[in-house]
Amino acid sequence: GAAGEGNPLLMRIMLGVYILTRAFESHDAVRSDILKQCQQEILNDSDCSIYYIHLLARLCIECKPAVAEHSGLVKECLDCFLVILPGVAVHFFISILPLLACTADLKNYAVIVLRKATFSRNYDHRLTAVKCLMHLALADALPDFRTLVGSHASCSQQSQVNLSASIGEVGHDLLGFLRKGLKQQYSLRKMLYTGFAELARLKPALSNQAFEMLLPHFNGFYEQDKDLQPPLRIEKCSSVVASRFRPVEPLHSLVFCVQNLTRAFGEERQEWMGFGSQGSRSPACTRMIQDYGNLHQRMLNANLEDFGIDKSMDLDVSTPAGQSNLHACQIVLGCLEAMMDMEALNMDKLTGTPRWSARGLYQLFEMHNRLSKIVEKRVKPKKDGADAGTADFFRDCEDNKVTYMRASSLVYFLDVLRAGEFASMSQLPTDNPQQSYTQGTGTKLARCSKVPEP
Repeated sequence: GAAGEGNPLLMRIMLGVYILTRAFESHDAVRSDILKQCQQEILNDSDCSIYYIHLLARLCIECKPAVAEHSGLVKECLDCFLVILPGVAVHFFISILPLLACTADLKNYAVIVLRKATFSRNYDHRLTAVKCLMHLALADALPDFRTLVGSHASCSQQSQVNLSASIGEVGHDLLGFLRKGLKQQYSLRKMLYTGFAELARLKPALSNQAFEMLLPHFNGFYEQDKDLQPPLRIEKCSSVVASRFRPVEPLHSLVFCVQNLTRAFGEERQEWMGFGSQGSRSPACTRMIQDYGNLHQRMLNANLEDFGIDKSMDLDVSTPAGQSNLHACQIVLGCLEAMMDMEALNMDKLTGTPRWSARGLYQLFEMHNRLSKIVEKRVKPKKDGADAGTADFFRDCEDNKVTYMRASSLVYFLDVLRAGEFASMSQLPTDNPQQSYTQGTGTKLARCSKVPEP
C-alpha cells in the first residue's frame, strides 16, 4: 500500500503478512502453526511483535471463524497479558477486538482477565487494563463495528444473541471502575475522564448513572455559593506532604468531561439520544446541567486574581509552593479552554448573534492569554532543583498537552479572531488594546496543542 512505498523493508514485511493471511485462509493445516508463531513473538516482546500483531489483526478481521476455532491460543496470550510490555499488550488486545465481538466465551474470558488486572497493585497493570476495557466498551458501542460483526454469517446466531443481550455490560464495568478510579492515581483518572465522556456519548443509556457518579465528586471542587469567587476550588487540586508536591485532581479533565456530558444531554435532543422526554433525566443529571451552566456564567465574570494568580506568584518548580502554583495555572488554563469551547458552541447555535459582540469569548480569551504569558515567563528550573518524579510530571504535562476545545469550537473561535474584532472598542478594558489579540496569538492554541477528536 501507500504506507510502504519507498521503504523496501516495510514492503517485504507487508508482503509476508499478505502471504501468511492468504495461506491461513486457504490451508487448514498451517493455521495452528501461524497462530502459534504470532503467540510466540507477542509473548517474547520481540522487535517483530508489532508486525505479528498486525498479522493477527488481519486474521481476526478476514478469517474470524477460523481463528475462533483456535481460541485457546488467544486465551493463552490473555493469560500472559500482564507479563508483556504495556504498549504491546494494548495493541494485541485491539487486534483481537473483532474476534471478541462475535465470540461470547472469549469476550467473557477477556473481561475477567481485565477485571483482575484493574485490582492489581501495579499501576502500569491497572492503566493497561483500563485502556483495554475502554477500547472494548467503545468498540461495543460503535454501530459500524456491530454491523461489521453482524455481517459475518459464520459467527453463531446464539453468540450474537448473547452479545446483544449483554450490550452495555462492558460499559457498566468501566462505570464501576470509574467509581473506584475516582480515588486512583492522577494520570489514570485523567484518562478515565476522557474515555468515559466518549463512552457515555456513544451509549446514552449510561448517562444517568454517569451523572449520579460524577456529581458528588464534581461538587467537591465546585463552589456552590454564587456570591463567592472563584467558582472552582483550585487549591484542592494539589497538596504538599512532607515538603513534597503531590497532584491530587486533574480538574480541567473533569470539567471537560462534565461539559461533554452536559452538552450532549443538556440540549433539546432527548428523543435522538434515546431519552424520550425531559422526565427521563435523573435528578443528578438535572442538577449537573444546572451547576455546569452556573459555573460557565460565573467563569465569564471571574478574573485571574480571583484564583490568586498574578505576575508575582512563585512558579519555580524546584520548590513545593512553585510546583503547586504551576499546577494550579495549568488547571485554570484547561478550564478556560473548556469554557471557551462552551461559549463558542453557544454563539454558533445563536446564528443571529454577530461575532463582533462576543464579549464572553473575549473575556475568557483575555484571561487565557494573560495566564499563558505568566507561565511562559516563569523562571526555568535548575537541573538538580526538583526531584525526578516531579520533573517528569510537569514534562509530561507539557509534552502531552491537550487543548480542551472541540475541533468545531476551535475553528469557530479562530474565525472570530480572523474577523479582527471581539467587541466594540467601548466595551474593551482600556489596558488591553484590541490590536494585541490578533490571529497570531489566538492560533497558539492550535499550534501548541493536540485537539481532541470531535
